[in-house]
Amino acid sequence: MRLEKFFIPMQNQHHRFASLVLILLIYIFIFNIYLFQSPSNITHKGSAYDNPSLTDNWDDTEGYYRVRIGENLDNRYTVYGHTGQGVFSSVVRARDQARGSQDVAVKIIRNNEIMHKTGLKELEVLKKLNDADAEDRFHCLRLFRHFFHKQHLCLVFEPLSMNLREVLKKYGKNVGLHIKAVRSYTQQLLLALKLLKKTGVLHADIKPDNILVNESKLVLKLCDFGSASYITDNEITPYLVSRFYRAPEIILGIAYDYAIDMWSAAY
Repeated sequence: MRLEKFFIPMQNQHHRFASLVLILLIYIFIFNIYLFQSPSNITHKGSAYDNPSLTDNWDDTEGYYRVRIGENLDNRYTVYGHTGQGVFSSVVRARDQARGSQDVAVKIIRNNEIMHKTGLKELEVLKKLNDADAEDRFHCLRLFRHFFHKQHLCLVFEPLSMNLREVLKKYGKNVGLHIKAVRSYTQQLLLALKLLKKTGVLHADIKPDNILVNESKLVLKLCDFGSASYITDNEITPYLVSRFYRAPEIILGIAYDYAIDMWSAAY
């Protein structure tokens, strides 16, 4: 009996200690869940939860820059809206404080080696097109300037309103566009193709998404030269041009030229 009286309190002490340890572990577990899963620590793409003071939060996992409304780019462009995101980049709307708050479109190239090289090639092509059309008569999107922001190449363009696919959905659903609009848009697009041939450039991705119109819907311009190349550099590849606008030469794997852009435009 004396031994039992000696061990029973000891057993109770062990049980109390084990219970305290268990409670402490549960508390630590719950605290960690709260700490790492609370809204202030969850990373939401393009949301207010991002912490702009952390350089790790500049880009998402795919290299897209996490731009914020109200952010100032290059100490000049105040972002006020998002336009869209593509394979190579994202595009935002901004006001140029150096030019009386003029509206511009800023294309922010993804931050990885391949996309950066593609962006530099696009910049080169755009400069060539702009130089060959100083009076802006041939309906290719105008590049104003470029700059680098947190390791992202940024291209500043004239602002336009909608792409042709959006125009078709809004104004031509089930009925198509008016024949006068079709005629006008066709003439302008052919002028763009004329400039491409003059400068030795293949666009290689003509589709409604890459054709923009202005606010009045009267002026059309060809945009997005991320897939463009010089006629002397074209390589045979089965994946050039978006699938539904791909010319037979590309599908067959034979030599191609400016005709692939004409096919895409006509299709």
